Amino acid sequence: MREVTFQQELAEMFRAAECWIYKVPDQVISRMQAAQDGKMRFALPKPCDLIGCSRRGQFVAVEAKLVRSRVFRLDPRAVRQLQTLQQLQNEYGAFTALAVNFRFTSKRPPARVNRAFLILDLFQPSLQLGHAFTIPVEPSPVLPGPGWLECGRLKGGWALPAQVKL
Repeated sequence: MREVTFQQELAEMFRAAECWIYKVPDQVISRMQAAQDGKMRFALPKPCDLIGCSRRGQFVAVEAKLVRSRVFRLDPRAVRQLQTLQQLQNEYGAFTALAVNFRFTSKRPPARVNRAFLILDLFQPSLQLGHAFTIPVEPSPVLPGPGWLECGRLKGGWALPAQVKL
């Protein structure tokens, strides 16, 4: 499973909610470049993974993260992406969300986890550099943090939480 697959599943989720949605393509560069956070990049930076328009005409911007462990830690790049989403929300009144997919298998305790969440409250104090969110291995209704909504699982994708009004 790659993050691109999760982005496609998210796009289908928003299309089912009658949104026009577009995956911003990665603009591949000819060679690796060192980013400001010390990591190597193969593509130019972009504002978010998915952009779109709701049926009411509201701008939609979504950043997708695929997490292959129980812990989602905010690194400098994720914090920059959150700041971009916050700016879009402030300046344009956009519907912005950080979509996080916990998809992993653990041996002890034995578990297979595939849960997706939308973080809608991007201004919460817990969304700071170095903060970590943990997902329970056992299926439970416990959410990793405030402002998180869990997406229902559908065959081959996700269902938009009922609380989201686009």
